Amino acid sequence: MGPAGRDAQALGMLEMLVLTGAIEPAAAKVKFAGVTLAGQGYVGAGYLVVTCRGCCATPCG
Repeated sequence: MGPAGRDAQALGMLEMLVLTGAIEPAAAKVKFAGVTLAGQGYVGAGYLVVTCRGCCATPCG
């Protein structure tokens, strides 16, 4: 259990220059790390940020 009796959730960010370069690592995170994609957005100069949420350090039930 994390702070205040809740499971600790981590926020991860993946920065890439193009969308096609972000698809494979984002899919690997979802498949192997058990996280969920929270969103994506363009930052500027062609950079894309993909955010994900999931359990931090320990397996979540």
